[in-house]
Amino acid sequence: MKKSLYFYILLLIIAFMAVWLSFSNGSAMEGNFIKTTIQPASEGGTDFRQFTDKLSASPGMLILQLIVIMVFARIMGYLFQLLNQPIVVGEIIAGLILGPSLLGALFPNTFNFLFSPQSLDVLQQLSQLGLIFFMFIIGM
Repeated sequence: MKKSLYFYILLLIIAFMAVWLSFSNGSAMEGNFIKTTIQPASEGGTDFRQFTDKLSASPGMLILQLIVIMVFARIMGYLFQLLNQPIVVGEIIAGLILGPSLLGALFPNTFNFLFSPQSLDVLQQLSQLGLIFFMFIIGM
């Protein structure tokens, strides 16, 4: 009982700090976190940037995005289930953490690589399709 209480308090502190960080740096973050950081690859040999260029322009990036989103949402849902909270609350918190207000502020290069502007269009279309199916299921 005490262990779950301490864990719950720790999660509340982390969530409070994330919200505080987002609000305190909100005006400085406007438009600064979505930038293209991929540069042209060098002329000779294989380079890591060549790999990232090909990944960002292929379905592989969409698959990577979906894997990161689903795994992180499941982990957060499981952690909140341990606290006798609904799983969906943890999944919502995971979405907030992976968004531009926290991941984009703390790790902008990671955010720009994972959710580059070139790949967000496909992810947004897929999310709209998921929302349509979700509303259909609710209507049933």
